[in-house]
Amino acid sequence: MPERQAPDVPGHRAGKPGPRLSQPSRRLRRVRAQAAVHDGQAARRYPLAADKAYGNGPLLGWLIDQDITPHVPVIDRTRQRDDFFTRDAFRYDRNANVYHCPNDKLLTYRGTVQASQVRAYRSRPADCAACALKPQCTTARQRAVTRLVTEDARDQVRALSGTEASIRARQRRKRIERVFGHLKRNLNLRSLKLRGLNGAAEEFTMAAAAYNLQLLANRAAPA
Repeated sequence: MPERQAPDVPGHRAGKPGPRLSQPSRRLRRVRAQAAVHDGQAARRYPLAADKAYGNGPLLGWLIDQDITPHVPVIDRTRQRDDFFTRDAFRYDRNANVYHCPNDKLLTYRGTVQASQVRAYRSRPADCAACALKPQCTTARQRAVTRLVTEDARDQVRALSGTEASIRARQRRKRIERVFGHLKRNLNLRSLKLRGLNGAAEEFTMAAAAYNLQLLANRAAPA
């Protein structure tokens, strides 16, 4: 079989290493490549089910912009502080772009860290000094809360959790993940030998056919 040419990815020349990407960036690039296969069908809103590894803000925001409904668990580390109020205790006012603390004092916007795309909000030291809830809130002079630039997209995906569509997507994802686990463990399909999307599709189709033949053989076997 002749060697297949790898697809030309923008920003990456054949024979030259591309830029190092973070895990979320690699996942976003992978999903964008998969979405390009369905180019021209964006008039429909497609549901998408994936595991928590894909629940980062940039990817969720891009999916929503592409009219894709992501039924994905959101990566959330806001509840990792056991001794103090978590961010859930603070109410966000989108119109004023401020947070209200449990004592109804304001945490105002102080800027965005461009490298991490995180917005910072802080209270006034005078408000914290006179607050009876400070032992439950912070040991610093003032309380700080952060909010991702893509938090609105994360909120939209959180709102889908528990809906009938989300529960159905989670059940379907488990069924598919069981097949992938079988292909990786029992058929040793941990990497693909053929290059390019067409080569990957041919190789995976053969593996899926082998899996289906095993299912048929098991059903046809005498009890």
